[in-house]
Amino acid sequence: QNLKRFFLNLEKGETFGRDRVLDILDEYGYTREDLINSHGEYAWRGGVV
Repeated sequence: QNLKRFFLNLEKGETFGRDRVLDILDEYGYTREDLINSHGEYAWRGGVV
């Protein structure tokens, strides 16, 4: 049950704004980096996470 808060379920046709996606990643404890080196990091380039 506690793990459910770390899931983001996306449905076909559903849209999320860029800022909302970045907020969710931040809430989940991910760190934004230019180059990914380890778990818990993400990069945003040209609209791709």
